[in-house]
Amino acid sequence: MNQENENRINLNTETKSRLIGFTKWNEELSKLRIDRGDMNKIVMNYLIIEGHKEAVEKFTKETGVEGIININILADYDAELLEKRMKVRSLIVCGKIDEAINEINDINSEILENNPYIHFSLQKQKLIEIIKSNRVEEALSFAQNKLFPITQNNVLLAYLKLGKSFI
Repeated sequence: MNQENENRINLNTETKSRLIGFTKWNEELSKLRIDRGDMNKIVMNYLIIEGHKEAVEKFTKETGVEGIININILADYDAELLEKRMKVRSLIVCGKIDEAINEINDINSEILENNPYIHFSLQKQKLIEIIKSNRVEEALSFAQNKLFPITQNNVLLAYLKLGKSFI
């Protein structure tokens, strides 16, 4: 690694913060001491979020980490809930948005009510799926009757809608 790469300047940020090179990064990283328990919680959190059920179970047995709290997602590791979350993810990936919304509501009927951006994002994905299947009239109707009213009830979503219209 040459000196030029070590002292790169990031001109894309307003603060023009200095980027550090690989060598400096490793030096700083080697000074950090992370508690093994904290590291296990981070790994467990990742495994839960990504839906690696078998890995969660094995990791729990191997490390003795139990009852990990995953803030905003799971109070405690729950295999059944994890399976339901993975089913929702799979439905979304397959373009079955209505089924995913029904599954989300079965898990907790307040999730979409309390998270309008998630609800809006799912509805946008549904619009994309309609467009992908060349149902233009249905797409226009859906956008006008479903997406637009959601933005009317939420200032942030309206702002995002307006902001993206100028891009």
